[in-house]
Amino acid sequence: MQPTTLLCCLLFVVLAVVVVPGSSQLSRSRTTTPLPPRRERLPYTPVRGSQRQERLPYTPVKPTTMRPGMVLRSRTTTTKRVPFPIKTTPKPCNCNCNVTNYQPLCAGDGTDRDTFPNQCQLDCYNCTLNKRYRVLQQGECSR
Repeated sequence: MQPTTLLCCLLFVVLAVVVVPGSSQLSRSRTTTPLPPRRERLPYTPVRGSQRQERLPYTPVKPTTMRPGMVLRSRTTTTKRVPFPIKTTPKPCNCNCNVTNYQPLCAGDGTDRDTFPNQCQLDCYNCTLNKRYRVLQQGECSR
């Protein structure tokens, strides 16, 4: 046998003894004891049993239903005030107009002019789109 082959075989046997557990006296003589669990700091404070009873259930609140200064329910027992006004629900617009009542109006806001079928349609348009169109003349707008 050549010396390099003998060296490779010897190296393989040594590695097998060290790596494979229970294959030799050397590895059996080592006793393995489990390491104690590491005490790590948690990134949050866990909820304890007594606090669990005090928690309020999480209920998402739609921004359109909130009022300025409304008290929010949080996940803990503390409450906080909203420091900024929140968009409130829009006022209800009366858009139940009679479409057969055709009395045309020319209305505008100073920059634009449009013809509306009747006063109810004009009021509905102003309310829903938050516009300030005023009646300029009775009848259709001239182009």
